[in-house]
Amino acid sequence: MPILNLTIALAPGVSLDRRRLATGLTGLGADLLGKRPEATAVVINAVEPQDFFVAARPVGETALTAFSLDIRVTEGTNTAGEMADFIAAAFRFLEEETGPIEPVSYVSVVQVPAVAWGYGGYSQAERAKMKATGAPLSRRSAVAL
Repeated sequence: MPILNLTIALAPGVSLDRRRLATGLTGLGADLLGKRPEATAVVINAVEPQDFFVAARPVGETALTAFSLDIRVTEGTNTAGEMADFIAAAFRFLEEETGPIEPVSYVSVVQVPAVAWGYGGYSQAERAKMKATGAPLSRRSAVAL
């Protein structure tokens, strides 16, 4: 499981194919970070170029697309190398999809402690414990481990 949050301000004339972006980002999470596509959520927020600032200037004053991409993963589930590969590949992917990118566009891999997040009403720590003991999901969700 991860959740990816993409905030993007498109350059003039660039169109946004949300499904294609969601599919590509989900694939990168699977291929580079080992995250299961069926437990991956992607949120895409397109903002106006005058609402995205770099160096206190709106990117609307440039001909570049700018973005901020955060992916939340469970702490300790990925190596530094895997995270670096994801950061590089996500930047390349977004550049391929939207054209020239403002260099000060960020990709962040945010590691969250297993006890502090989850989905379907279970923390990742609870899911790991249930998986290890063979206990079924029963009280909150029918989503498979």
